[in-house]
Amino acid sequence: MKSNKINVLFIEPGFGYGGSTMFLLYTLKALNKEKFNPHILFYYRAYGPDIKKFFTYGFKPISLNYDVTKRRDFWGRQKKQKHPLICKFNNYTSFFIDLTKYDIPMALSIAKYIKNKDIKVIVFNNDIHFHIPGLLASIFTRTPCICRKAGIGGGGKISKILAIFVDKFIASSKATMRDYLSNGLPPKKITLIYEGVDIDAFSKSQKNIDVIKKELGIPKEITVLTSISRISPGKGHLELLEALSLVKKETPNFCLLIVGDDFLNKTFVKKVKNKVNELNLQKNVIFTGWCSDIAKILAITDIFIHCPTTWREAMGIANLEAMAMGKPTIVSDNEGLVEAVVNEVTGIIVPPGNIQALAQAILKLIKDKTLANTLGKNAYKRAKDIFNIKKNIKPLEEIILTLANEK
Repeated sequence: MKSNKINVLFIEPGFGYGGSTMFLLYTLKALNKEKFNPHILFYYRAYGPDIKKFFTYGFKPISLNYDVTKRRDFWGRQKKQKHPLICKFNNYTSFFIDLTKYDIPMALSIAKYIKNKDIKVIVFNNDIHFHIPGLLASIFTRTPCICRKAGIGGGGKISKILAIFVDKFIASSKATMRDYLSNGLPPKKITLIYEGVDIDAFSKSQKNIDVIKKELGIPKEITVLTSISRISPGKGHLELLEALSLVKKETPNFCLLIVGDDFLNKTFVKKVKNKVNELNLQKNVIFTGWCSDIAKILAITDIFIHCPTTWREAMGIANLEAMAMGKPTIVSDNEGLVEAVVNEVTGIIVPPGNIQALAQAILKLIKDKTLANTLGKNAYKRAKDIFNIKKNIKPLEEIILTLANEK
C-alpha cells in the first residue's frame, strides 16, 4: 500500500560531526513523521562520532563515500598564488576538474535515488556552494529544493549562479540573511527561521556531575569552563588560552575542556596543544576530542565560552546547546552569536580577539556565582522561547508542504 507521506531528501555536506550535522539531527527528530518520510544522504565519508546518533534514533543515513580530501578545491590542498591571474586560472581549473570527476557522478547517483524513492522535495543542509552535486540532481529530476543558509561568506560568484536554481532559502540567523541580501539575491526567496536545538534533551538531562568529573580527573571544587567547536584557525582557541594565562594569575582553580578536533587537518590542533605547553596551562586544560554526549559535558560546565575571531559565526549550535542547559555563555561580538546572547542578561559579549576583555569576563563569572546562575537561568528561558527546534520546525514543514504540492 502506497504511503501518503511526503518523501523528503535531506543532504548533508559534512562528515558526521559538528554543528551542521547536529542541527540536521535535531531537525529530523522534530520533523512530523506522520506527514513526512525523511531520507538522509551524505556526499562524503561520514566517519564522525555524531553519525551513530542517527541510527540510535531510527534514521538510516546513506553515504556516497567520496573522499573530500581528493578534491582539487579541498581547502587543505589549495596553494595560494601571488599572481591573481594564476590564482584565478587554478581556481577555475580545479572547479571544472572536480565537476567532471566528482560532482556530476555524484549528481547522477543522487538523481537515481530521487527517482527510486519518489522524493518530492530536497533540503540542502548548509550553504548552496557545498551542494553542487545535489543541486544538479535537483535540476536533472526537476525536484524542488530548499537550501538552509547556515554560513557567512564563501562561495563567491558560483553561489550567485547556483542560487538561481534554488526554490527557497532558509536563513538560520539575521546575519546569514544579511549575507544573502548583500550578494544581490532576491529577498522573496529567503525566509528567516532561527536554528534550534532539542531543549528537552538538555534541560531534562539527568547526569551525575561528581561521577563525570571523576572520569575526567577534575576535582569537585574546580570551576569548569568549556569550549566546543572544530579546532581550526579563527575559532578563537589561541586567544582563549592567552586569556586563561591572565586568569590563572588571579585564580588557578579552573579547568578548560576543549571539546572538538579537526579530522582533516591536524596542524592547527598541534599548534593549540603547543600553546597550552607554552603558557604552562597543562594542569588547567583537557582536550576531550569530539564528544558524542554533549549534554554530559555541559552538565559539569560552569561557564561556556565561544569567542571566534576571524571565523564568521552564523549562529553557533554549541552556544545554543549550552543555553538550553542553563549555562551562562561568553561569546565574541561576532555575527549571529550576538543574536543568541543578550549581554549581561544571558551571558557576556566581548570584542573579538580582545584577550584582556575575555579574561575579565571569565574572572567576573568565576568570582560571582550568583550572577553566573542568573545568566544561566535567563539563557535557558531565551533558548526555550526562541531557539526551540520543536517550534522552529513548523515553518520549515509548511515550506516543504507548499513545494511538494506545487510539484
